[in-house]
Amino acid sequence: MPINHDRNLTLCLESGIAGGSIALFDGESFVGGRVGEGNTSRAEDLLPSVENLLNDSGSSLRSIGRIGVSVGPGSFTGLRIGIASALGLSRALECEVVGVPLLTAMLALGDGSQNAAAVVPIGKTDRAYLVDVNSVPAVVDMQKIHSALLSASSVVAPLDIVPELRDLACDLVDTGSNLAVMIGKGISSGYATTDLSPIYVQNPARTRGLY
Repeated sequence: MPINHDRNLTLCLESGIAGGSIALFDGESFVGGRVGEGNTSRAEDLLPSVENLLNDSGSSLRSIGRIGVSVGPGSFTGLRIGIASALGLSRALECEVVGVPLLTAMLALGDGSQNAAAVVPIGKTDRAYLVDVNSVPAVVDMQKIHSALLSASSVVAPLDIVPELRDLACDLVDTGSNLAVMIGKGISSGYATTDLSPIYVQNPARTRGLY
């Protein structure tokens, strides 16, 4: 799609879930994105992926006027990679950077009820979930996620990487694997923030394992 180069591009980073993802928006229009490989975001992959995405769109770093980054929940290391990269780029480009709570952004795709839920995989076998934007994220083992969502009227999740949710008896909304798109959709919302403090969560059933 044709792109306006007056620094109105928004770069979105999500590096806390699986291999991470990036997305590029021109205003509110999605331009393109990339999804990382593997189960862990790697610092050395992020900036080359951003450069490749910009090249594919016929643009450059100097066309970026705003950066959105996921503040979690997600991998402890992955979140730090994304936030640090967003801050570094924003300083170099002298542009705005905002943080977006991932699960809250995902809930906007639900049915709008207080029983809607959003789920993402964190770690190897844990699932972070949020029911109602006014609550806080919780974590359970993947074998217990069905029980945790019994009262949900709809569930928003990247179904390719949480396939155990496909047989839930409620409305399912698939975000797709590029969760940076969710950051782009939430970046102009009331819950986007200049506070980039990461949202870390922990499975209470484990003695170790902060996300």
